[in-house]
Amino acid sequence: MTNIQFNATTGKAFRNTLAKYHNARHALADYINKANSNLTSWKTILDNDLEDYRKLEKGETDGILRDKDTIGKSAVNAQANIERIKADLAKAREKSAKAMKSAEDLITDDLYDAYANDEDFAQAIATWFQANGFADATAENCEAYTRYIGSRSKKNGSKASAKSGMLQTAQNKKSFTTIWLGALADDFQNAGIINAYKYTFDVTKKNNKK
Repeated sequence: MTNIQFNATTGKAFRNTLAKYHNARHALADYINKANSNLTSWKTILDNDLEDYRKLEKGETDGILRDKDTIGKSAVNAQANIERIKADLAKAREKSAKAMKSAEDLITDDLYDAYANDEDFAQAIATWFQANGFADATAENCEAYTRYIGSRSKKNGSKASAKSGMLQTAQNKKSFTTIWLGALADDFQNAGIINAYKYTFDVTKKNNKK
């Protein structure tokens, strides 16, 4: 965080919310992607088992090296794994949705309007930080955060936009929240202001932090 002092208790709730948001966007998202991949693999195994079993039921044995009992046990195991992964995914998605919403709810209309109307966005960020426990935030030391979503200027045209890669028009609030809040969470994590990794989700444990 750029030249803004904080201590162990300053903005604690804010930093915890941002840590969980960071984890939801990264570690938890990776977990969900891998679980979905595993789910697809087990469904393929089950489909193959059921197909082989149906063929044996019809007396078709070409290319089938297993007997019905072995295939049946494999299908039961595949189904059990499918149900387990589905349950784990449901828990992970619920936790992710809760973490994302808690952080997204921090984005106020005043903060977004300052960005969208090309007003004093840096001051709006400072005011937003102050409201969330960072008393030392000022427009000057929050200037860097205005660049998370691209610098816009009414003086710059499409050529400047194409050359710089910066956004020349305002994003809607949902896009703004995703881009700006995501960049802030990444910055805070990289700076060591939050520790997202202590919120890593493990569905095998019952004492996950909420």
